[in-house]
Amino acid sequence: MKGRLEIGQNKWLMLEHVVGEWFQITESHRCTEVEVGEMGRQMTRGWSFYRTLDTPTPTHTYPPAVRFVLIADETDGGEE
Repeated sequence: MKGRLEIGQNKWLMLEHVVGEWFQITESHRCTEVEVGEMGRQMTRGWSFYRTLDTPTPTHTYPPAVRFVLIADETDGGEE
């Protein structure tokens, strides 16, 4: 599953599902607080991103107001 996390006007992250509820950043547009390769998941307080799956504290947390838009899913046969 691939998706786009829309953070603000002209500011977004491309995410790809890795395992369980975890997503990995594959592309970053004007988001200096996180880096490509970091792992993130949606929580009640918003989207939290970590350097690795084993890291106990997030590098950054976006508020719940950000929007996740699905781009491609395994069941649709590829990207749109």
